[in-house]
Amino acid sequence: MTYNIKSAANLTPNSQRFLGKSVLITGGAGGMGLAATRMFAAEGAEVSVLDVSHDAGQAMIQDMSEKGYDVFFEQADLSKSKEINAGIDAVLSKRRLEMTQADFSEQLRKIIHLCHPVSASLPKARDHH
Repeated sequence: MTYNIKSAANLTPNSQRFLGKSVLITGGAGGMGLAATRMFAAEGAEVSVLDVSHDAGQAMIQDMSEKGYDVFFEQADLSKSKEINAGIDAVLSKRRLEMTQADFSEQLRKIIHLCHPVSASLPKARDHH
């Protein structure tokens, strides 16, 4: 069986394929999230990042600013619904949307609401090991 997959290695660096698009990345100040932040920013996206680590977020903003990338950071602990809502509101105050703000907020809150019970149970699962 043969697969024809276009790999990231075959893409032209800085092809600007996300120019004019807004991207929200949770956990985007470190690890795989930071890699995604860098990739989307390099490809022209307006990137918004929600991350629990203030220090990592500030370091990420400094790095992205030095490269001329358009990245917005808001500290938010996604295991706390109040911080999720505040983070979403902060992003919405800074970024343009291709849908109404109410629709965007509702869709994002649904996604995070589905994920929240899983993230809330992780500390309990770790305690049982």
